[in-house]
Amino acid sequence: MSNASVEIKNTIGLLCKILNVVYSSNLKPEHFRLAKFNKTEDNVASTFMTALTKIVNKQTPKELQEHMHTLNYKRKQFYNVNLENCTESRELLLALAYLVLTMLQADLLQKLDSVAECPNVSQPVLEEPELSMSNLKGQDLKNYKLWLSGKIISNKNMKSEYDEIIKKLQNKFNKLLNIKAHSSLTLYEILALKNAEIKDQYIQDTEYIVSIMHVYTEWAKKEKIFWKWMVGYSIGGSEEKLLVNK
Repeated sequence: MSNASVEIKNTIGLLCKILNVVYSSNLKPEHFRLAKFNKTEDNVASTFMTALTKIVNKQTPKELQEHMHTLNYKRKQFYNVNLENCTESRELLLALAYLVLTMLQADLLQKLDSVAECPNVSQPVLEEPELSMSNLKGQDLKNYKLWLSGKIISNKNMKSEYDEIIKKLQNKFNKLLNIKAHSSLTLYEILALKNAEIKDQYIQDTEYIVSIMHVYTEWAKKEKIFWKWMVGYSIGGSEEKLLVNK
């Protein structure tokens, strides 16, 4: 196998890793190679169909075609293919390439944003009033209402104080660690810095994110190799050339 063949296989492998993580597909570089020449073995067409429906979150081939139309996919051949029993793996590859161009980055960011969520933090126990307003009359009822109003004001003041403390903590950590993500740290990050147990959980959760971002960074460096491979054979027609012009 030539160096160029190894390079394109590795590049497609990176793309497969990202697609499989973001959309739970089961794509392999071999599927891309077969589809490039419109082959039918190794369940290539059905694998691409499954990936396409997962990417656009649709159930049926008809819904897939309708949604691709809303995404301004203009390749006429795609809409003339019977996707119910589709063996046109090349058409499905071109449609997938369009989705990679238009959707992958945004969907990846959304996926990563939902991965590492802040752990459960113990909530303060709210005090139950000892008295029932239904049992109070006259001056006692007025006094109780005044007491409740005072409690509300006190709680608001306490909330403001906590908000101010959190801001000061965020500013302190930003200065110490030179972290400027959205101008502040997340609650999860602050807890991880202050608590060893949460720190270990934070590292475990974010290790997944770091590994995926590493793959995406490598893909971003090499994706031009993929698009060059996509136009490295006769595809004909201006629509397809626009489709893979990266």
